[in-house]
Amino acid sequence: MSDDRLVALEEKLAFHEHTVAALNDSVYAQQKQIDALTKRCEELASRVRQVAEQSRQAEGDGGVDETPPHY
Repeated sequence: MSDDRLVALEEKLAFHEHTVAALNDSVYAQQKQIDALTKRCEELASRVRQVAEQSRQAEGDGGVDETPPHY
């Protein structure tokens, strides 16, 4: 194998290693963001359940909607 071919292969290998590292960094950052968003969604869902439960308890009717008195 000639020196020029060897250098070309080494350049390609270095480029591919750099690309794989950059992609890995992107995937890692995206996974961190996904984890944070998942946690936030779970917290929001929990909060919605709490508010709904408090609302049902405050109404005292188990959450059944009644027609307003002006109807």
